[in-house]
Amino acid sequence: MRIVKAALITIITVLMFISCAGDDMAAMAPFWVDDETKIDDDSLLFTAVGRGADKEQALDDLAENLSGKILRHMGFSEEDFSSYHDERDYLTALFKAFLEGEETIIPGGKTEDFTWYREGENLAAAVRFRYSRSEYEKHRDQLRTYLSGSSEFDRLLARADDAAQGGYPFSAFLFDMEAAREGLSTGGLLAGYLRGKAFRSASGHLEMTDAPVISGPDTVYLGARRSWTYDVSIPLAAAENQRIPWTVDMAVPAVDNRTENLHISLPSDREGLAELSFPFPSGIGQGRVLFSLLPGTYDRLFENLSSLEQGAGRELESQLSRFTLEKNVPVRQDRRVLNTAVIIEDRDVAGRILDSKTTEEAVLNRLREQDYHVEPVDFDLETLRGMSELEMVREFNSHYGNNYDIILFCEAGIRNFSQKGELYQMNAGAVLYEADLWEHRVNVIEDISSSVTGNDPTGLVRSAFFQLGKNIAETCLKLNNN
Repeated sequence: MRIVKAALITIITVLMFISCAGDDMAAMAPFWVDDETKIDDDSLLFTAVGRGADKEQALDDLAENLSGKILRHMGFSEEDFSSYHDERDYLTALFKAFLEGEETIIPGGKTEDFTWYREGENLAAAVRFRYSRSEYEKHRDQLRTYLSGSSEFDRLLARADDAAQGGYPFSAFLFDMEAAREGLSTGGLLAGYLRGKAFRSASGHLEMTDAPVISGPDTVYLGARRSWTYDVSIPLAAAENQRIPWTVDMAVPAVDNRTENLHISLPSDREGLAELSFPFPSGIGQGRVLFSLLPGTYDRLFENLSSLEQGAGRELESQLSRFTLEKNVPVRQDRRVLNTAVIIEDRDVAGRILDSKTTEEAVLNRLREQDYHVEPVDFDLETLRGMSELEMVREFNSHYGNNYDIILFCEAGIRNFSQKGELYQMNAGAVLYEADLWEHRVNVIEDISSSVTGNDPTGLVRSAFFQLGKNIAETCLKLNNN
């Protein structure tokens, strides 16, 4: 009989072991389950147990007991949280998220041991939680400051409420975001709770605010220095002379198909009106302008959202999407919109400058017919002799940089004159140059010539220069079409 009883006990024990092993359960409580809190120079080791009818209940109980044990060790009682029920509930949820594997949610916290086991009809979970001493002490002090009711976070949220009640919901939003930053940096164990609370307040205040309106060019032309401007109407009146913290990310094509990314902070007056002028784009292609409400310094507030804050974060991001406007802006080249100065000197066979401006007049008339922005300017081309390309550009910029994008210049001269019987033939020519005051370079456009025939040598000079001017103008038109 004793052998039978022993065999039965052995079978039952094995079956229990197999059953527990299948559920990843230990047969009994770990030896350390009743250990007192251990303190050394670098850390504190806390032990806690949770029990329940199932794993969820046991984990809830464990989180409650572990957080309560740590708070009591910090010197807090339940009475200290009598006016902070939400905060106390958050701390329990915080430790539960930690126990479920979200270990980065508690800076300085680490699971030393974790065991599931059965205790009668209940499940039990035991944990040894190691807490970095420096983080423990910092979190204790931060929590003490917050529970005193005099934290900077509370002050900022109070200012947000005052601004909203005064009719400045956008100002309230700004204070909310500052509160989120403050809570994240000084909240300690409550950092996520405070960030989420500030986010929810910010969402509510943005909901009370109208979205902005952006007006500006749908197409930008390369070199048109006055067309790359947007008017921004931001119906976000701010209280107490607060600055509207708009930022703009602009991506414009560059010379070699790279993309230039510029980050611009957009100032505005108290009524939320602003004018934004972009730097000159340096290449042709598809540009993009992204107007965004949040300055770059706020972007980090949305980083590393824990599972406890994701709802508030998504809600705020949904509101912010109304204040993020993207505009695709093609950047094209059209010489008609460039402010162009024309400098052409007519010279006789001997190289002397003629008083006539025949070539220049022909160029101006033809280009103006095609809606080009061209103007003649007086300039002595002799001063450019011996200059480098960069020196030429500097010289032109010093005289015309505030008014023109391009300088077209050349010396037109008589290259050949011949007579056959009563007919005369005359060839005029010029090497056309273009000084690009934006790109800081001088381009050789083309060697252009004209040939005319007639029996009046005096009138033939004017005809040769006039035809040369038309040929120069046609060359400029072809450049634009290419």
